[in-house]
Amino acid sequence: MSDPHRPKCYHQGVSMTHSFQTDDARLGPVHDKVMAGERLNTDDALALYRTGDILAVGWMANHVRERMHGDKTYFNVNRHLNPTNVCVAACRLCAFGRKKDTPGAYTMVVTGKNITQGISLAEVYELYGPGLNSKLGNISGRGFVGSGDDVLISGFIVGDVGSSTVIVRALGPSLASFGVSDPLSDPILTIYDSKGSMIATNDNWHDGNNALDVERNGLAPPNALDSAIVLHLPPGAYTAVVRGANGATGNALAEVYHLD
Repeated sequence: MSDPHRPKCYHQGVSMTHSFQTDDARLGPVHDKVMAGERLNTDDALALYRTGDILAVGWMANHVRERMHGDKTYFNVNRHLNPTNVCVAACRLCAFGRKKDTPGAYTMVVTGKNITQGISLAEVYELYGPGLNSKLGNISGRGFVGSGDDVLISGFIVGDVGSSTVIVRALGPSLASFGVSDPLSDPILTIYDSKGSMIATNDNWHDGNNALDVERNGLAPPNALDSAIVLHLPPGAYTAVVRGANGATGNALAEVYHLD
């Protein structure tokens, strides 16, 4: 349901059976140019890149398609089970991107059927056996951190390997530079064991006792307000909880990196 307090932009379309709508005021001028057949400039391109309103972008793209090609539509279908994560940017923030011909990661996306909303659980299990030589290097998940108990929760399990060293990160303000809307301004990361006992917490990664270890492993978060913890853990189940400092809300990314 749309927030009644948020401003909306309404523009009547000519190639669709419904009007153009968006909560992003930056798209209004872009829409006007699209409808007039004018060329977009750099500012327009940035507005399209930064918006989270993919439906509005799709509406305009479809209008241009119909103007250029009528009712003909072409699709390129890639039937791989997993989407590619090959990327040349090599951003330190990204938990998924890999360079070509290097061991890769896999991205799983959970969406609600028919745009339904609710709480869900995404899981990844590493299997051992003959011929299974891959190693899970890290996992991450992004979600919205609300107020009160509406937090971001990420669980991970250390198997029967004696002990394991992991780095757990919670990124919030860093996400803004990567086009994520409404990032959490100041995440607080807390780790619990299977009994619900708190074993570590961090607000601002560089203030932690293991800040040097985080940097040595090349995993220092881009923003000083992000959180990171280095843990040497025995086998067991653990939970990482991300909250906002001083009741802050917004989108955050929780990550777990396996070091040894």
